Amino acid sequence: MCNEPRDTYNAILAHAQACYPREACGITIVEDGKERFIPCVNMDEKPEEAFTMDESILEQFDGSIQAVVHSHCDRPAKPSEADLVGCEETDLPWLIISVPSGETEYIKPSGYEAPLIGRKYAFGIFDCYTLIRDYYAQVHNIKLPAYTKELMNRWREGEEVYLEAFADAGFKEIRFQDLRKGDAILFSFPPPRWARHGKRPLNHAAIYFGKQTILHHTENRLSSRDLMDGYYLQHAKLYLRHKDLT
Repeated sequence: MCNEPRDTYNAILAHAQACYPREACGITIVEDGKERFIPCVNMDEKPEEAFTMDESILEQFDGSIQAVVHSHCDRPAKPSEADLVGCEETDLPWLIISVPSGETEYIKPSGYEAPLIGRKYAFGIFDCYTLIRDYYAQVHNIKLPAYTKELMNRWREGEEVYLEAFADAGFKEIRFQDLRKGDAILFSFPPPRWARHGKRPLNHAAIYFGKQTILHHTENRLSSRDLMDGYYLQHAKLYLRHKDLT
């Protein structure tokens, strides 16, 4: 249900309708004693399915933001798991508006943690590294750094950034025979369909879950616990352990 002033709601709805069938996004702020909606550009690679805002917008209006706003196209305003996680990460209320119905849903940070198994893939929100980060936070109370936008862009261009990122997060290389539950495994799979660079850097990571299984999340699949069989063994390149688990 939307508790926004009518002028703000109308501005949000108009922006969402103009962006349809792409998801719209923006923020509501209070400035000079009045609330207003600031529309933003959806920078996501799949704007029909998700939204990505320029993080500098949140920094620019820090302290005056009332809500992060985005639309759902041809589906209810009910928040997805990615929405719930995003709400927690921004530490701000979120307002979701459904197009074309105009229905709205308002959520606030509440300490939500997504389950490790069964997540729907969304790059930067639910992917192989965020799964590892959440595993270490939930199971070992170890906080790993979030990867930066600059690092993600370098990886998308085919640069070898996995070693850099995991080293910065406190991981050290170990031998395969020393592998134990909770260690990380880095893989080099054939480049995804969207890759234009033709390179094969390290491009996937998983948690060794014991009993020859891994916990991981690949594109277009739910996060899952899978047998580390010949295919995964063939493409596994490095085995790592966090410094706090030695």
